[in-house]
Amino acid sequence: MLVNLRYLDLLAMHPILRNPEQMREFNKLEVFEVWFCNMGDWNMYVGQRKRLHKYSILVCPLYRSKDIPSASSKLVLFERIEIIIGDAVILPYDIQQLHLKHCYGARSLNDITLRDAIHLKGCTVEDCFDLESIFSSKCDQLKKLASLTLRNLPDLIVLVGVGESSLSTFSSLKEITLCSSHKIQKLFEADRALHNLEKIEVNYCLQLEEIITEPEGEGMVMVCNSLQVIEISNCPKVKRIPLYLPQLEVDDEGKLSPSNTLQEIRVRTTDWWESVEWEHPILNVKNVVQPLLKFCNRYNLEWRPAVG
Repeated sequence: MLVNLRYLDLLAMHPILRNPEQMREFNKLEVFEVWFCNMGDWNMYVGQRKRLHKYSILVCPLYRSKDIPSASSKLVLFERIEIIIGDAVILPYDIQQLHLKHCYGARSLNDITLRDAIHLKGCTVEDCFDLESIFSSKCDQLKKLASLTLRNLPDLIVLVGVGESSLSTFSSLKEITLCSSHKIQKLFEADRALHNLEKIEVNYCLQLEEIITEPEGEGMVMVCNSLQVIEISNCPKVKRIPLYLPQLEVDDEGKLSPSNTLQEIRVRTTDWWESVEWEHPILNVKNVVQPLLKFCNRYNLEWRPAVG
């Protein structure tokens, strides 16, 4: 009777899909929103599912997440799940968005089967203990990854495992957010040209020393010719920004050219901005970008211009 069903929303209910094999009957299903309460049911379903136009899938053994998006893309959210190293966690071959919240056990996302996630565009990881790196080894298949959001990861040490190249993994990255991860000391390597990066936001990373890591003695900088927003807040150990922004051009009066793509630089305090070093081969870059500078109002936490 339901073989012609095209849209099915089970997210608003307690997980009721007791037999994932029943999904084989829905051959014409195009949009699917569902909640699985254990990894066994999830793995059984994803191993035999049909192609869907859109889906939003929650895998969570307890109460459902309050903020899971509707099926506007191809999203899977794992919440409060123990990820056991060696046990396969299968992802759909066409997944576009991956979220992990309050998960534990995994040392990196490589403990999840990312092999077939060649269409992954966005990844959000929040409140996950035990995670020491986002990728323990290079992930050449993630060439479409455009957004990476990392919040409250107390054990995070590096983004990509030591000795591994991040060039292919982040070649399409447009936005990165890193917040409240107090063990990480270094973010990117200077020899990786992030030509598509538009926004970098780093907040409350108390041990972070280098947003861009320079090979010792080489004095390299990272080229970011598409960067639009830089936000650095409550990272007291960051002393230098080795970013080269080719798009920064000035007119005869030393003012920014209208063709400049950089829109905002947000920092927490005046003292930090005055102390941080930012070298440029031609320009006094801190003076040039002064009109773009915004500080955080400590009373209402809004960003206000540095100049009136």
